[in-house]
Amino acid sequence: MWTLLGLENVFPFNRIPNLPLNETLMCFAACGLVANIVHACLNVYASRVDPTTIRSHTRETNPLGLLLPFLLPVAIQVAWLSHPTFNHSAIVYSALFVPFLCAWGIQSAHQVGRMILAHVTLGSEVFPCWDWIWLWNAIGALDANLPRLLGR
Repeated sequence: MWTLLGLENVFPFNRIPNLPLNETLMCFAACGLVANIVHACLNVYASRVDPTTIRSHTRETNPLGLLLPFLLPVAIQVAWLSHPTFNHSAIVYSALFVPFLCAWGIQSAHQVGRMILAHVTLGSEVFPCWDWIWLWNAIGALDANLPRLLGR
């Protein structure tokens, strides 16, 4: 990155690792994602505490608990990636990694799209908590890790 910008010999940039441009952009994207998640959680918490919010159902339910459906597919995908061992994934180091990430991204986008659609249309399902593709992913993760689970 610093080579591209011509800053590789300029202080303080010469003290920071000179990562390739794609890795630098991935670091920026990860920081943005973390900031977005934290801000979304703060918004949900603020709407839960503020009694003047538009929707009164937040007092009856815990909206932070409604974020748990995002953790389930992540846990399933990480379990699938952990085959044969957690530190040495067969998928990460194969040609299947990019299709795996594309499928994971499309599934996440589908979940977010359902949530936005339910929110915009003010449907009865405010937050879609279940997606059937998770069942197929769980079967795939179980199939990949079955030898380890059976001790073989």
